[in-house]
Amino acid sequence: MKVSKLAGAKLDYWVGRANGWALGPWHARKVWRDANGKIQEGERAYTPSTDWAQGGPIIERERIELRYMGCYRRPWVAWACPDETDRPEGQATTPLIAAMRAFIASKYGEEVPDDRGVTSDAGSIPTGKPD
Repeated sequence: MKVSKLAGAKLDYWVGRANGWALGPWHARKVWRDANGKIQEGERAYTPSTDWAQGGPIIERERIELRYMGCYRRPWVAWACPDETDRPEGQATTPLIAAMRAFIASKYGEEVPDDRGVTSDAGSIPTGKPD
């Protein structure tokens, strides 16, 4: 699946995966596993593509550049900066979605595996096993 098409629960799922977390059905219930397999809990569901408190730290940590390009029919464009030569890009109608797409692209490239267990609504979250 193209990263540029990820939205909603699928986008949030892949942001978690890019963070090294193995998300499962607990994802929508405010609980997830970190890269070490430890259960983490939050006050709200993991939705970094719509929650600045969750997506903002990723933007800062990953040095993601955001720019409003509305004049060019590309409302928000984000570039991840993993190094000086590779600048994966994300575009969207909101800055958080653009930034999260750029973040995923910086870890996986332009496509991620089509995980059929993930749907676009928050009611059907993947049931994958921890990595």
